[in-house]
Amino acid sequence: MRERNTIAYEVVGVAPVGSERTSIQVIARNTTPLRAGMVPDSYDTERRRDGTKYRLSFVKRSSEWKVEQIEEWQDYGSGGQWRQEFKRSDLEPMVPSTVMIRPF
Repeated sequence: MRERNTIAYEVVGVAPVGSERTSIQVIARNTTPLRAGMVPDSYDTERRRDGTKYRLSFVKRSSEWKVEQIEEWQDYGSGGQWRQEFKRSDLEPMVPSTVMIRPF
């Protein structure tokens, strides 16, 4: 059976775009306790400490907010950029959920 990860989310920014759209930036950190004997390398230690930045775009349809797009911040090269992880095109009723985010 696959072990379930524990993820902590920190909201670091909210940017309303009119009355029917908003963008929320979060940092997702994997807080799953390490099993006995597990020793993370420097890369894993840094990722667990610093987390991964995501931008979630929500759109309001009727009276419900729906996740429209999820982007991950890619911080390499000159300055970094957002990379699309998920884009919803049908926007049928959907409960906003960060379960779709794959932080690690």
